[in-house]
Amino acid sequence: MNDRPLRKTVGHKSINQVYIVGEVVDIGFIPRNKGYIIRARIKMRSNTKNGNLVYIDVYGYKRVCEVMTLVCQTGNIVYIEGEFRNFVTERRTAKPFILVTYIECL
Repeated sequence: MNDRPLRKTVGHKSINQVYIVGEVVDIGFIPRNKGYIIRARIKMRSNTKNGNLVYIDVYGYKRVCEVMTLVCQTGNIVYIEGEFRNFVTERRTAKPFILVTYIECL
């Protein structure tokens, strides 16, 4: 049994992959020495009976940065594919965040 195609498919996806659909509430720019990191705050409904609103910050850089600046206008409904990552602060604590790998306006 040859499992090579499965290995290729699994190798290109992260187990931390998340899919988000929500409305853009706020967008911000974080300047870096080689460009910008884009932060977008997304409003979405939680998966509970009450349907409370949840706000999530997602970050994009490199090739996703230009697309996020065009797509993430306040009020737009967006579809996001991303990964959970950990950012280590000065105190050596891990702060989780979502790194955008694909974004599209619905």
